Amino acid sequence: VKTNFTLGDAIFQETFCIAELDLPKSVGNYPLIGLLGNHFLTEHHLVIDYSDFTLHTSVINQETLSVSECEFYFPIGGMVAAYGVPVVPMNLNGQQVAAMADTGSTHNMIASKTAEEKKVSFKMMEGEDEMNGIGGCVHVKEAVVPFSLISMTSDHDCEKKIDSFKLSPSSHFISARKVTADNETVLLPPVDAILGSPFMARQGWILDFSLGVIYKKKSRFLIDVTGNESDEDEDS
Repeated sequence: VKTNFTLGDAIFQETFCIAELDLPKSVGNYPLIGLLGNHFLTEHHLVIDYSDFTLHTSVINQETLSVSECEFYFPIGGMVAAYGVPVVPMNLNGQQVAAMADTGSTHNMIASKTAEEKKVSFKMMEGEDEMNGIGGCVHVKEAVVPFSLISMTSDHDCEKKIDSFKLSPSSHFISARKVTADNETVLLPPVDAILGSPFMARQGWILDFSLGVIYKKKSRFLIDVTGNESDEDEDS
C-alpha cells in the first residue's frame, strides 16, 4: 500500500508491505504500526543513533552531538552500494563473514550452514522458535556464538564479542554479489549473519546512512579522588 507520512517537517510517500507483525502495543501514547527499513534510511540519508534512540538528518547534531564526541567504527559505504543494506565485517573462528546491520531485526541470526562450515564452537541453548520472514515461517534454534567485529581503526582491530544468535536454516541471507571497479570484477561474499537492533543498541552504535559510516560515542576517562583513571562509557 502506498501512503504519505511525516517525519518532523519532511513529508514522504512510500510503499509499505502489509504483514502480520508482532510489534509492541505502543510507544508512549502512539501505537506502533509499521517498520521503516534500511532501504528507506539509505535512500533519504538518515542517521539512527542507538546511543539515545534518535533519528537525525546528519550525524552532526549541533544540540546533542558533535563529531568530536564520536569515533570512527566501521565503513559501510561500499558494501551498502553493492548489497543495498549496511554490511559490516565479522570474524568467526578466524574467517571473515559479512554481517548485515539490520535495523528492523529483533534478533541476531546466523545461517546454521555457515556456522558448521566455519567450525564455530557455539553453545546451544534450550530455546527453539518459529520466525516469520520474507521466505515464510522457519524453525530456528538459539545458541551463544563467540565472534569478533573487525574495525578499520587501529584501536579496535579485532573487538571480541559473545552474543546469542538464532540459527537459521537459510543458506545465505543475501547471496554473493559481483561489483565492477576500475574495469575489474570483484565477487563480494554472501551475507551469512544478521546483527539486530537490540545488539546495536547495546553497543550504542550510530549508523550514518549518508556518509556510509558506523560511529560509536567515545569513552571518557574520569579522575577519582585517589588520582586513578577510570574508563567510563559515554552513556554511564
